[in-house]
Amino acid sequence: MHACHCFRPYRLPPHQRPPYALGLTLNDEKRQGWDVKIQLPSGPGRPTHALFLQFKQGEHKAYSTHKLSAFRGSVKSAKPFCEFEFNNNSDGTQHIVLRGLAAQPSLQGSVSYVFPRIPNAQTFKACLGRLIHVTTSHTVSEIDAQATAKGIIISAGQSHKFRTSYTSPFVTELCSDPKAVELDGGEEGDLFSDIVSIRVHRALTEWQEMLREAWHTVDFEQVNWSELFRTFQVELGRYLAVEPRFFADITGDELPGEDIEALGTSYREFSQFEEQLREHIEFSARNDNEREQLFPERRRNSLMSLVVKKTAHYKHLLASPEWLTTPIPQPETTFAIPVGNEMDLRLETLGGELSQDAFVRSLSSLSFQAI
Repeated sequence: MHACHCFRPYRLPPHQRPPYALGLTLNDEKRQGWDVKIQLPSGPGRPTHALFLQFKQGEHKAYSTHKLSAFRGSVKSAKPFCEFEFNNNSDGTQHIVLRGLAAQPSLQGSVSYVFPRIPNAQTFKACLGRLIHVTTSHTVSEIDAQATAKGIIISAGQSHKFRTSYTSPFVTELCSDPKAVELDGGEEGDLFSDIVSIRVHRALTEWQEMLREAWHTVDFEQVNWSELFRTFQVELGRYLAVEPRFFADITGDELPGEDIEALGTSYREFSQFEEQLREHIEFSARNDNEREQLFPERRRNSLMSLVVKKTAHYKHLLASPEWLTTPIPQPETTFAIPVGNEMDLRLETLGGELSQDAFVRSLSSLSFQAI
């Protein structure tokens, strides 16, 4: 990802063991749940942030035959969308496990499904390096709330389907035959900005540590730290294909000619990428949505604005000559949960819907990531 290159530390941290779960207790007559301890890597001055994500695989559909579906169409009037099935593991308990995780006070409900709008291998190859643009995410809590509001019960043993359009506006449906409900927006922007903000904090902390060691060998008065941060923002703008004039409005910075040219080039290349991707998504020639944007400019600018907002205090900090002796404030996050070296979770049996074996299998499929 281009946006992180300029904040890559000069000295990489030592290899750390990836996060892992341990200590599952046996279910016995005296206990109605299981205790799980998740061990997470950490470093000096760099608190670990955890994300619990469940990735699902999508399937391309030309149209739906459901009467209430926003994608209802026919062979002659295609309305393509990407469809994902969830709670579809062997015993149909995956969503119940995720619901139990989302109910943990320490996780603050931050357990999400991730739905990449990638219907085939060709699309995946075409989107390498740009996957944020073809990703939709929703928290388990949001899906449960919307389903409950429409009288849909997501219980063990029953699979459900999530549908999303490829184009703007990103119409989404939670389908439980014969009902379909709409989900508002998506949270991939918050996830993306959380990750970038955490990486910026980590890089600045490591820089601070390394530069203090080199105090007598570096002329700090010759280093323009504010310029370095602007370089980071320009790289981020290139990755998100933000037009130069909008970049200036979002960041409040005037750009030199070479940065305007770099942003303009990325913006034009992204437009070409969008046109090429249509071939892989198999849009019908009769489809009205073909003229809509796959990756609307408004959404890309919104992603940029979120990152700028969450990292604004770092920009102000680097403008101060005393930043090397000032503690780096914690990153602002929405979904990533700051934790210590370990996290203790307790999952109840939830009305007897779960067995211990089902929980172990479902937890092993969940991507609990430390960043």
